[in-house]
Amino acid sequence: MSGVLPELEESLSRAEVLVIDEVGPMEMAIPELKAVIDRVLRDERPSLLTVHRSLKVEGRVFEVTTENRNRLLWEILNELRKALGTARGSAVL
Repeated sequence: MSGVLPELEESLSRAEVLVIDEVGPMEMAIPELKAVIDRVLRDERPSLLTVHRSLKVEGRVFEVTTENRNRLLWEILNELRKALGTARGSAVL
């Protein structure tokens, strides 16, 4: 883990949008990783995290279901566009 954290810290310092996949109880039990996750949650930049349903988080929460999983990508992208001030038709997002 110690080799990954410096690279993660450097990436976080340069990112416009912060993305962390698969945050669950096991990740939160690793003090160094929990510190990074907490930092992302406190950051003012837009962030996108996939979290285990047992974790309580603030902010907009999208629950993935079989009914919405195909359109959810577009809903999330539109939220990120709004947060970044990016036009709806932008090729960037």
